[in-house]
Amino acid sequence: EHSRMIEAYSIMEEKLQQSMSDQASLENTIRDLKADLRKRERDYGITLKEVQDLQTQVTLLLKECRDIQLRFGVGEGIFNDDTVIDTVPLASDETAVNKVISDRLLTFKDIHAMVEQNCQLRSVVRTLSQQVEQREQELK
Repeated sequence: EHSRMIEAYSIMEEKLQQSMSDQASLENTIRDLKADLRKRERDYGITLKEVQDLQTQVTLLLKECRDIQLRFGVGEGIFNDDTVIDTVPLASDETAVNKVISDRLLTFKDIHAMVEQNCQLRSVVRTLSQQVEQREQELK
């Protein structure tokens, strides 16, 4: 009877160890998934901002095209006089940084100015990305 109890205890202890190992593995998986979710939510927010910025740029380009059409009579029928091209409303929780971006970086005189501005912005993004990578390496 005593040997059966020891054997049963041994089996229960193995099951407990296996369960604890499984639980630790699942907790690690949950932690990894939460980190991935936070990263994806951050990326999603950035993408939404980029879409808003691109919508604003397209709106400005359409206004410029309409002005050219009206000024020179080119491209009759592309825009009616009834066509209202309005800027895309930005989110109500606009921060100071977003306001600076909207006011200074999304407006341009013409397509050439927009292309130059986009080149400069890509350069800044590359520099900032390198800085972020360096900091991540330092933290590891």
